[in-house]
Amino acid sequence: MDTLSGLLEKALKRCGFYGFTNNDYMSRIRGGHNFNQIRFSDKPVYTYSQRLDIIFALNEDTINLHKSDLKDGGVIICDDGIAEDKSIMHLPLMEASKEIQDKRVFTTTGLGEL
Repeated sequence: MDTLSGLLEKALKRCGFYGFTNNDYMSRIRGGHNFNQIRFSDKPVYTYSQRLDIIFALNEDTINLHKSDLKDGGVIICDDGIAEDKSIMHLPLMEASKEIQDKRVFTTTGLGEL
């Protein structure tokens, strides 16, 4: 997750956008949920926003926890094997990472699909 958000943030900055990243780290020992938010614009950005345009979900918990924050017209993106909801954009992320024989690149594959 950190690698994915770091790569996306770097790519956006190289394209001339301003950005603000909010890393939220809950207790993983107690089963907490971790997530990152990236807000970017062609004008300076100084804080994050509660309303989301895109949710890139690595698991179904992420969808359930954050879908209420999605703006009208926003999109949820996840792997084919996550969630059955037809309103969600499903991409073959695990399948693509298996093809290159490295499941660790699952999230980076998702960035390439975006």
